[in-house]
Amino acid sequence: MRYPHSFPYFQERININFAINKFCYSLFILLISFIYSCDSENDDAELLGTTTLSSTVVSNIESKSAIFKASINNNGGSELVQGGFVFSKESNPSINDNMLLVSDLTSGDFTSTVSDLDANTVYFVRAFAENKVGIIYGDESSFATNHFIHEGFIQLKTQGELDNFGSLGYTIINGNVIIGDSQESNIVSLNSLESLTEIKGNMAILGTTDLASLQGLHNIKRVYGVSISEAASLTNIDPLKNITSIDGYLGDNRYIVSYFTNNENLSNIDGLSNVSNIEGYLQFINNKSLTNLDGLRNINSFIGGIQIARNQSLANIDGLSSITSMISLDIDGNPLITNLDGLSNLTSVEGYLHISGINLSNIDGLSKLASLGRFLNIYDTKLTHLDGLVNLTSVSSINISRNPDLISIDGLKNVNSIEGFSFHDNVKLSDFCSISDVFMKDSSTTLSIHRNAYNPTKQDLINGACTKQ
Repeated sequence: MRYPHSFPYFQERININFAINKFCYSLFILLISFIYSCDSENDDAELLGTTTLSSTVVSNIESKSAIFKASINNNGGSELVQGGFVFSKESNPSINDNMLLVSDLTSGDFTSTVSDLDANTVYFVRAFAENKVGIIYGDESSFATNHFIHEGFIQLKTQGELDNFGSLGYTIINGNVIIGDSQESNIVSLNSLESLTEIKGNMAILGTTDLASLQGLHNIKRVYGVSISEAASLTNIDPLKNITSIDGYLGDNRYIVSYFTNNENLSNIDGLSNVSNIEGYLQFINNKSLTNLDGLRNINSFIGGIQIARNQSLANIDGLSSITSMISLDIDGNPLITNLDGLSNLTSVEGYLHISGINLSNIDGLSKLASLGRFLNIYDTKLTHLDGLVNLTSVSSINISRNPDLISIDGLKNVNSIEGFSFHDNVKLSDFCSISDVFMKDSSTTLSIHRNAYNPTKQDLINGACTKQ
């Protein structure tokens, strides 16, 4: 019996079976390949995992260079593609940071010299190695580069000279430095000096009329002196706020003078607010926009003298309130100052005290002052009395002159150790009884007296004729 349609049927079944077998065979091959690949990757991972590096040893550290050394403890049986060191100013450096490649990684130990580092800076470093699977790092080490010191005096007159010097990366200047020139300078930026941290000398900024900011000096922590003169565009010195000490004593009673003079738009010295120790002399002269000295409020130790003169906008000296003693003090020609309340804690002056001011009307701020090593000058004021000196007992000499409203010197009644008095041109002063005892106890005390409302001789005072009848 024949089946005319059976052959196509069986042919179709054969084709289906063949397709299924082919698919299964392909799937089998793919599976075998996958298993082999995974095994290979595991082998590679094991190779990478068993590659170990030592931590980096850093030696021969200088201001801008160092030597790195590390060891390959085990390369994991895989050839290393490259290796060396990575370093950064931040922790956990990687190949995305600074990288030093080492050409020979076959000996186990490898070294490299790094240069062009920044002085006085902390760095982090790791050894690294790379094989065909990936990168492995050794443990991190850290080190700090040394200071880079410039020895001796230097003057930077122009912007070009300043930038060239700054590019060298010095961190300390061992000597005086002058920035600018007294005849005017083209310096407009100090940014290239940002590596400086200390100046063992006086830092003077002179004639930089177009310099508007001291940014660039913001990392300086210690100086022997700070001087700024003829800086017409400067309104503040805020970038100096990291300075904590001005150490201007040179030995043999010699001190560096820090001066702020003829700065037309300087309104404050708040940039010195973190200074706690000053050894040296300070001068503030003819800064017509300077309104206060509050930047000196945090001084804990002061050895030196201060001159404050002809600052047309200076309203007070309250910034001196923490100072208890000094070598000398000169306050002269500051038209807005009416009192000396900022000296309320001053107890002694080793040298002289010089006070003058056309609107100065009371000196009660000197009420704690007990001794003066040299002389006291008070002239050209609006004082009517000297009661602020009531605790003064010892002084070399006293000169009171040209105080047209002065009627009483009773504030001098406790002075018992003095070489001499001078009273000139105090047109309302007629009573000297408060100092008579001094002459009675020591007739060698001198007296110079002219053009007052009453001008007694020394003998008059001894005889009790101490006031005008």
